[in-house]
Amino acid sequence: MRMISLFLLLTIVSAGCATPESRARYEAQKQLQQAQYMDSLKARCVQYGFSDGTDGMANCVRNEALADEARQKAHEQENARAMSRYACMNGVTWACDTPPPKPTQTDCTQDILGNLHCQTR
Repeated sequence: MRMISLFLLLTIVSAGCATPESRARYEAQKQLQQAQYMDSLKARCVQYGFSDGTDGMANCVRNEALADEARQKAHEQENARAMSRYACMNGVTWACDTPPPKPTQTDCTQDILGNLHCQTR
């Protein structure tokens, strides 16, 4: 979903720079991609045994599209977690799941008998 949002934002921003011909090519390409995606969903459903034009096929296509969207979202979330872990390992503390440990300081003193007394703060 984030990729779609980013794509739409870039499309809107660049729309002012596009010529009518390039916008028409873009729209045609987008419609072709959507049609190809729908065909791939229908092909999956045919493999499951559904017939074109039936309620079962419509439900199958919808469920496959929702499953694709859920897989994409899970993939994006895993990528975000991996990037956060990488940033945390490289010192970007706001990316860490848990706050970094506070630095500690240990002060030790020795009494007249040679005993060591230490205090960590």
